[in-house]
Amino acid sequence: MKNTIATLLVAVSTIAVAATANAETSFKPYVGVDYNYNNGNEFNHHSGTVNVGTQFNDYFGTEVFYQKSDDDVKNVKGSAERHTNAFQAYGLDLNGYLPMGCEQEFSLIGSAGIGEYTFENSYNWNGSKNNDDHGYGYRLGLGALYNVTESVAVKAMARYVAFDKIKDNTDMMEYTAGVRYNF
Repeated sequence: MKNTIATLLVAVSTIAVAATANAETSFKPYVGVDYNYNNGNEFNHHSGTVNVGTQFNDYFGTEVFYQKSDDDVKNVKGSAERHTNAFQAYGLDLNGYLPMGCEQEFSLIGSAGIGEYTFENSYNWNGSKNNDDHGYGYRLGLGALYNVTESVAVKAMARYVAFDKIKDNTDMMEYTAGVRYNF
C-alpha cells in the first residue's frame, strides 16, 4: 500500500506540475486541521484530521491527510460486556474547485481520494479479544471553501467512504469542518 500511495503521489504531482504550466498560476501550499463526525455501521466517531496540500491553480489541488478517531464504546444493556471501536487513516485526496463570485472568495469543492484505514476493535466478553482490521477506503466528497483572508480559509465537506477488505465496518459518511492556512 505504501508503494501504491507513493506512486500515486508522484503521478499526481507530475500531472499537477504539467497542469500549472498551462494554467493561470495561483499556486498555494497550505496546512489544515479538521474536525470530523464519522457515521458508519453501529459506530459514530469524532475524529481529527491534519492535512497538507497544494492548490495548483484556481481549479485543481491535492491533499495528503492523517486522521485519528476517538474510541466509540458500546455497552451491552444489562451486563458488563463492552465493544470498543476506533480508527486511524492516511491517504491522498484530489480536489476540484469551482470559484464563485467576482472576488472568488467562495468555492465549491469536489474531492476524490484513497486512504488506508486501520480499525481497532476490542471486546471484553468471553475473555478479552482484540481484532484489528485494515484496508482501503475510497473517498468521494462535496463541500465549500470560504477564503476569510489571503492566508486563512474555512471549509465544510460531506464525504462518503467505501471500504475494501474491512470485515466489521460498513461504508461510512463523514462530515467535516476545518480551517487551513495558505502560505
